[in-house]
Amino acid sequence: MLIFWMLFQQRFRNFRPQLSPQQPSQVAMRYITSLLMLMLFALGSAQVDVSQSQVNPDDATLANTLVVAIPQDIQTFDPFAVNEVAGESLVRALFDNLLERDLEGNLVPGLATSYEIIDPTTIEFVLRQGVTFHNGEVFDARSVVFSVEQLLNPDANYANAGQFSAIDRVEVIDDYTMRLHLNRTDASIFDKLTAQLVMVPADYYAEVGTQGFAARPIGTGPFQFVQHTRDVDALLAANPNYWQGSYKRTPLVPFVRFRVIPEAATALAEFQAGNVDIVSNLPADFTPLVSRSGGQIISRDVPTLNMIWFNAFGGEVEVLQDSRIRQALNYAVDVETILTTLQGGYGVRLASTLTPLSLGFEDDLEPYPYDPEQARALLEEANFPFDTELSLSVPPNVNRTIAEAVISYLEDVGLNVRLQFLDLAAFNDAWVRDSEPAMGALFIASWGGLFDPGSQSFFLASDARASYYSNAQVDELLTAAEAELDPDVRTAYYQQIAQLTHEDPVGIYLWAPASLYGVSSRVAGWQAHPRDFVLVSGSQLITANSQR
Repeated sequence: MLIFWMLFQQRFRNFRPQLSPQQPSQVAMRYITSLLMLMLFALGSAQVDVSQSQVNPDDATLANTLVVAIPQDIQTFDPFAVNEVAGESLVRALFDNLLERDLEGNLVPGLATSYEIIDPTTIEFVLRQGVTFHNGEVFDARSVVFSVEQLLNPDANYANAGQFSAIDRVEVIDDYTMRLHLNRTDASIFDKLTAQLVMVPADYYAEVGTQGFAARPIGTGPFQFVQHTRDVDALLAANPNYWQGSYKRTPLVPFVRFRVIPEAATALAEFQAGNVDIVSNLPADFTPLVSRSGGQIISRDVPTLNMIWFNAFGGEVEVLQDSRIRQALNYAVDVETILTTLQGGYGVRLASTLTPLSLGFEDDLEPYPYDPEQARALLEEANFPFDTELSLSVPPNVNRTIAEAVISYLEDVGLNVRLQFLDLAAFNDAWVRDSEPAMGALFIASWGGLFDPGSQSFFLASDARASYYSNAQVDELLTAAEAELDPDVRTAYYQQIAQLTHEDPVGIYLWAPASLYGVSSRVAGWQAHPRDFVLVSGSQLITANSQR
């Protein structure tokens, strides 16, 4: 109780309730509610379980809740299986990594305060002390061992495990020191640690299992899980015990609600009505409407590939294995016009699988020009079977008009292409060959987080689970780059890979996007993250919204 009283005094020492004649009971109720919330915070600091069971969802009102519109629901709350950007927004709120990418894309400490490269295959990490999971369980080296083993568990069959195949084992030195032992040098391991390998509580996860954990996830992040209604929303509450020093900053709002609003027009209407504070994945042509509503437009360049990917190897049309045909499809599409008319010019044309923010990017490599005559000539030279129907697989989080525009250009050079719409779960499963229907001969998708292009192996290496590409030279260079710790040498390898993937295309190269967000005038302190997910900690609501 002493801890509670100290917190209470700090929070309310300057509080002077201003009771208007019209609303005395409402102000008093807000005072009492804040008092009760602080009691929960104080109990949490004593490591009593303050997880979702003790947070009342009814306490979340529009006035005390940051509302974020996302275009699709999280596929699962099992963090090791999440790949979609909207899901990443929730994962980053609930969980932390050993290392992180901050708001400038820099590699910074997370749950590990430092690391040392002992030798090319041994990395020692010093862990942050005093961190607890949302249920009070202590974070320590045992948590790291369990998290790594769970991600790499072959029975779990996580698609993301392939990125961590270099990890052989985790050695515990003491409670807050551990070593990663690798079976080979992997220079991109530090970047990978900022992505899918989040830390989970060993005891709780072992007790409830994978399905139980996905139903009630527990992390160390700035927010804790309250409830989730499939395809409607997810409600999170501030973690009162969030550790100091995180780049994510302190949670400054009591609640965050992620509302699933697939249609951009509906999300905009809710924003204009004051029911949504942040609209992610904002279409460029909606930006004037956001501004006229008093909102702010925030644009952020991100290291993401927007492409029409070729299912060239193992797909329905083996003829796509001919690089001349893949080059022809790049010449056939007027990407510049699509970027300008449908994206408002928010993006940078791609010439390969490197973005302007990626290690090894070179301005000298020019994107394919629009040249339909060259496209037809290459198709004829390669004896393309024009009577063959190609399918273009499209997930729900992609602007359909972009896919339709691409098809129109392909039809102009004689191709027959049909749209194949897949829901997000089916699309993701098809990408890693986990389900039927199989991915089409073409599929439109984004791949983000390419600060360190080592993760290209996941979609370029011939034997990778998510790869529909095969090039022996690229395989050799990927292996060499992963084994090289010198950044200058690695840069040279990735520049060679970029040249090869330009000449032997992985897909129709579209653009590296600038992510657009509409942000309400009542939100202060929010910043866009270069990995494209919506980071909700550090933001606050600055307007009393009793009228809303």
